[in-house]
Order: sequence, then C-alpha cells, then structure tokens
Amino acid sequence: MIELKLHHQNSLNLQGKSFIREAVRAYIRKGDKALFIHSPKNGDYKLPGGGIETGEDREEALRREILEESGYSLSAVGSEIALITEFFQAKEPELDYFQMNSHYFACEIEKGEPSAQNLDDYESKLEMTPVWMEPRKALELNRAVIRDNPSPPRWTKREILFLENLSQ
Repeated sequence: MIELKLHHQNSLNLQGKSFIREAVRAYIRKGDKALFIHSPKNGDYKLPGGGIETGEDREEALRREILEESGYSLSAVGSEIALITEFFQAKEPELDYFQMNSHYFACEIEKGEPSAQNLDDYESKLEMTPVWMEPRKALELNRAVIRDNPSPPRWTKREILFLENLSQ
C-alpha cells in the first residue's frame, strides 16, 4: 500500500488542535481506462469518492459515494491501495489544522448502464460527470489545471499525487 502526505500550507502547527476527516476513493478499471469524475468548469479529473458519514464504514461510504457521483453500483471492493493524508489551514479559529485522510480502494462495478447521478449542490454547480479515461491522460490534464489555473480545486494536487505514484 502507498502512504503519502500532502501539505497544502507550510507553517501549520501539526502539534496543535485539529479536525480529522476520513474519506474513501475508488480506483475502478475497465480495460486500459479508469473511472473519473470530470468537472468541465474546472477542467480537472478526480476519482469518485468522498467523506465517510457518521455510522458508515468505509465500504458503505464507497458504495454510496460511487452511486451518487457516477450512477454505478459497486460489485466488489478490493484492498486498500493507497492512503493520502492532506494537511490544510483550519477554517475554525480554535483549530490549528484540518486533516483529510483519503483511503483509495481498488473496486469493480456491476455490469450494465449507470443510473442517474445524485450530486451534492457544489458537485452540480461544477457539472461533475463520470468519464472513462486512461489514467496517464487524466494525470496530464490535471497537471495542466495546476499549471494554468491560479486557484485549482484543492483535490487536484491529491489526485496528481495518487496517479503519479500509481504509475511507478
């Protein structure tokens, strides 16, 4: 399993108070392509997934998130292939930092056509759409987003880190 850390700001007090959020992401392959969620507004590609809600385990959260974001149902959740821990400046003044632990799993989807997406408001505003694409191409396009966009989505760096390490 790959374990990586990503610091979004340099001077965080990691000994201080924090809020930690657990999230899950699915790496789903079909031939030489993988399932990504694309935002034409941002131009970026991310793997489907999101935060674990209260009372959910990782598999339940994966199944819910993949269905909501892509319309696909998972037929199998495989092993955890990566953990990326991100550190951000906390928005709350009483906290020193925010930590996001993204657990990446190899998954398979059921055969057949996807159902309709059930996106969160911010996902709808970004016009997020499921697409099948070669991971190398998604990596290349995400690097362009970081290079050309003064404020890229915060998840784009995480997805670049995952895709770079996956190909090694």
